[in-house]
Amino acid sequence: MRLTLNGRVLTAEILRTPHHHRDPTTEEQLFGKRIDAICSPHSRPSPRGVLIRTQLWPAGASRMSFVFGRDISRRAGWCLIEHNARDIAIVSFIEREPTRFVGKGRGPSGEWWRLAGWRGLFAEPCALLRIHGWGSRPCFDEFSERPITLGVEEFSVCGSHDVFVFGVASRRTVTVRVLTAAGDVFDAKLYGPASGSRVRGRYFVAALPAGTELSHVEGLDAEGNSVRRRLSDAGGPICG
Repeated sequence: MRLTLNGRVLTAEILRTPHHHRDPTTEEQLFGKRIDAICSPHSRPSPRGVLIRTQLWPAGASRMSFVFGRDISRRAGWCLIEHNARDIAIVSFIEREPTRFVGKGRGPSGEWWRLAGWRGLFAEPCALLRIHGWGSRPCFDEFSERPITLGVEEFSVCGSHDVFVFGVASRRTVTVRVLTAAGDVFDAKLYGPASGSRVRGRYFVAALPAGTELSHVEGLDAEGNSVRRRLSDAGGPICG
């Protein structure tokens, strides 16, 4: 199906796609059924600001328009049509971003690392840290609907590999510090988002000696205000 939002009007159209089959068919899910059309200004499901319009889909009709009470086309996150709470078709209006290079460097052991970032399909910031043969690819879902404060990921591999702490921070952050269980303090490298990205924050990476036990991460703005993220419950290294 194709869903198109234009002003207050959501148009749903059945498309004929060769060699593609659904069971039950799209027609069986629509014809003669009361169909709910739903549009939301949010990137994730939320009852706030959601528009709903219910209509009977006539048998034999390949196209139908649903007219909402107001226009949210400029800020819509997604729309869908459903019957009895079962999704039939959905469309996201959040632009899919490619993975873009952010920064690179070498850790204490001389091991190289590369950092990339992008905005996910729920408008959340995502990151990819790679070393030789390994990688970690987190998305920080908690920031899909609110400003970025501090999102942290710990990544290490068994053996002589360095320990990495990386993530996202507020655009106001000027310093990110990693504190270890032994009381040592390491400053992370800070990067802006990649050129062309819509991520509203900064990325950071700290590469620490192998075997380092972490305590927490602290982000500071120019006024010295602090945001902390504890790492005491972080998972262990990747082995095997």
